[in-house]
Amino acid sequence: MKKIIILVLISLFILTGCSSNLEKSNIKVENNDISFSIKENTLTRSRVTLILKNNSDKSLYFGDPYEVEVYKDSSWRKIEADMYFNMPLYELKPGEEKELDFNWEHGYGRLNRGKYRIIKDVYFEKEEKFYIGCEFTI
Repeated sequence: MKKIIILVLISLFILTGCSSNLEKSNIKVENNDISFSIKENTLTRSRVTLILKNNSDKSLYFGDPYEVEVYKDSSWRKIEADMYFNMPLYELKPGEEKELDFNWEHGYGRLNRGKYRIIKDVYFEKEEKFYIGCEFTI
C-alpha cells in the first residue's frame, strides 16, 4: 500500500513539474497610436481595470478576448488557461477612451508575485489585426 502511495505521489510530482514549463510567447506588441494603461488603484492579484485610448484618426475595433503572459527567464511566456468570452465587437472612435475590466481569477487564478502583461488583439478599420499590451507587476 505504501508503495502505491509513493508511486502516486512521484507521478503527481513529475506531472506538476512538467506542466510548469511555460512556452515562449511569439506575440509582438505594437501600441502605435493607442494607449493602454492601468487605472489607478485597480490592480489586484485577480483583476485590473485598464484604460484603452485611441490616439489615431481612425476607428479602432476590438472584442473581449485577452491573454495574460508572465515575464520569466528573460522572455514573455504564455500562461495556459481555460477562458471563455462573449464575442461582441466594440468600436473606439478617434480620441475616445474606454475602461476595460479584466477578472482572470477563473481562468488564470490569483497571480503570484512577478511581472505580467495583458495582451489584446485589435485592428483599425480595413487593416490587419495587431496586438496591444499593458505590463504590470504584482
